[in-house]
Amino acid sequence: MKSKKLPRLTEEMHKAYIKWSSNNFDKTLSKHSKETEKMINKISAFDLWSDCLHDNNAAKKLIPEIFWDAYMSIIFSTLSLYKYAYMCLRSQLETTLRLVYFSSHPIEFNWWQEENKWYKGKLIINRVWGKGYDYFENLEFIKLFENKCRKDMQLFANGNKLRKLYQNLSQYVHSSARSLQTAATRLSPKYKISEFNKWKKSFSDLHEYINIIFILTFFSFFKKMTNAGKNEIVKKGIKGRQYKELIKEIVKSTPNRND
Repeated sequence: MKSKKLPRLTEEMHKAYIKWSSNNFDKTLSKHSKETEKMINKISAFDLWSDCLHDNNAAKKLIPEIFWDAYMSIIFSTLSLYKYAYMCLRSQLETTLRLVYFSSHPIEFNWWQEENKWYKGKLIINRVWGKGYDYFENLEFIKLFENKCRKDMQLFANGNKLRKLYQNLSQYVHSSARSLQTAATRLSPKYKISEFNKWKKSFSDLHEYINIIFILTFFSFFKKMTNAGKNEIVKKGIKGRQYKELIKEIVKSTPNRND
């Protein structure tokens, strides 16, 4: 701020932030600019989902939040604020699961928005869908996907891919010993290639799982997309060849329905 002098402590904070954030940003992007570009491009798939689900009230409210969590996670990663980058990913995952649940539970969605006291008191650790992931495992096309999927790659059942990722992200929310961002000799965040790469894998895995879940839970809407739209979501959102082939098989073998 040039037009008005800041109070002393605030000015010191501002100067320190500019110094370490610029340093970390430059170091990160000098090595990872192409990877960062790919991640920003990857989350543009949420624009396609937003268009696809334009009549879904829960989607109207929650897809922008899902996108912004992803975008802020990328920003935090470039500043070497890895803890907060992970926290954004957990928030994104929780909001994704809420969207899936609320899309077929409009009354509960309104209660949740209004913070209905009775409903809020019934929630189990704030998971609107109940305990565990049983709700999602019993959805028609997720169940079909899981039955066809190799066991170690299943998102909910034996593979527990989603649960394991959620547990990892939760370490950063709850500040486990391994997730701390400060050190005895250093307070300000510092760029580390190993930390960036570890975060990048979590980011990539999460977005693959989100797009698979969206395809399977909004299946009829996905099927009605143009081929270009469907191909773009699969290309941007799903990295694993086996996942891609399985999704394509399910889409191809399932007739269009008016539901």
